Amino acid sequence: MQGTSMDAIDISIVIPTLNEERNISETLSGVLNQVRNVELANGRKLSVNLEIIVIDSGSTDRTVEIVREFQRRYSNIKLVTLNFFHHSLTRNLGAKLSGGEIIVFLNADARPANNMWLANLVKPVLSVAEASFSRQVPKDKLFHFEYFRILASYPHESSIINRKNYASFVMKHGVLFSTVSCAIRRDIFFELGGFDPKVPINEDLEFAIKLLKRNLKIAYVAESTVEHSHFLGRLDVTKRYFKFGLGQSVIRRIHKDFPLKSGIKLLVRILRLLPHQIQSGALKYRRHLLVEFVDLLLLLFMASLAFILGSKLVRTR
Repeated sequence: MQGTSMDAIDISIVIPTLNEERNISETLSGVLNQVRNVELANGRKLSVNLEIIVIDSGSTDRTVEIVREFQRRYSNIKLVTLNFFHHSLTRNLGAKLSGGEIIVFLNADARPANNMWLANLVKPVLSVAEASFSRQVPKDKLFHFEYFRILASYPHESSIINRKNYASFVMKHGVLFSTVSCAIRRDIFFELGGFDPKVPINEDLEFAIKLLKRNLKIAYVAESTVEHSHFLGRLDVTKRYFKFGLGQSVIRRIHKDFPLKSGIKLLVRILRLLPHQIQSGALKYRRHLLVEFVDLLLLLFMASLAFILGSKLVRTR
């Protein structure tokens, strides 16, 4: 795809939803507020024709009603309703229904931080990479496991990830690609078969491996930022990371010929963030700091153990 020869480019944004009435209005507003041109490295600008596809998986709250309110005001929003959700299948359907040369996947609870989120995200896909993903920042400054994990996983500096350097990036940050907010060339997405339906979760990691095995590149774009975090209790953290372990084990079986590193250094980075965040006064922690600290360590332990157990379970089947 020769981005420099285009006067305009079609971009499709696929947003899966399931009971997202608290988030979908802000997310759609943030998407609609984006700058509609992309300036390339040579100074040439491309105008953006934007298509938004919301795939709802049987919401029982006001999510669908809110999306339909937006549809009455904006003709470029499409709504598809399903009675099931699957991390891979739902996104694949959105991609098949889209018409964009670049397909962007955005979680309904991931709010663009500014009006340059989209332009910055797709710029590398028009020049130096086949896919890209955004930096995530926590929505709330809380003394919580997810707050520190996101800070440690998504650095301030952008990077180009390839077959040679991916291992060091994963070891340091514990992430390789994320469908929370990402862009993929349409031709590459379908050439690689989209997201694998056999992967129950971590569909983004499996797709990233397919990219790297073909010697294609992934751009981590720190300048494209979304606000995204989950304040999870102990049980929810355990369930979530157990599923991540299951998913990664399935991926290891599919890609036996691809060494998949774990983010060992990520835990160290999380712990190193604590003193700075406390001293800077960035956190809205409660009075009993010692209790909060012990709870954070407990969540780190539970997440790590759940992830390991999930990985081992599939391997022994």
